[in-house]
Amino acid sequence: MSSIKTSFGQQHLDLPAIHDWHLKEVLRDLGILEEIQAGQATCNTCKKKVTLENLSAIKLGPKQTILLICDSIECLGTAWAGEARR
Repeated sequence: MSSIKTSFGQQHLDLPAIHDWHLKEVLRDLGILEEIQAGQATCNTCKKKVTLENLSAIKLGPKQTILLICDSIECLGTAWAGEARR
């Protein structure tokens, strides 16, 4: 697993890469594993159901919300469209 720092409130979140071996642990720590396993999580971009198999990215959104991105190349491009310009 690459560097993982947490960030909610005063802490910083840096999740550049997470190996599949650690994915459930990270999702549990973020408080979203059960939501994903129950089929209640959706992609922030296309609203398709996000599963452990199609989860491609986790992004910190406004007001410290966790945004999930599915494996669609269009969704990944949309989710980070503004990031490249920063």
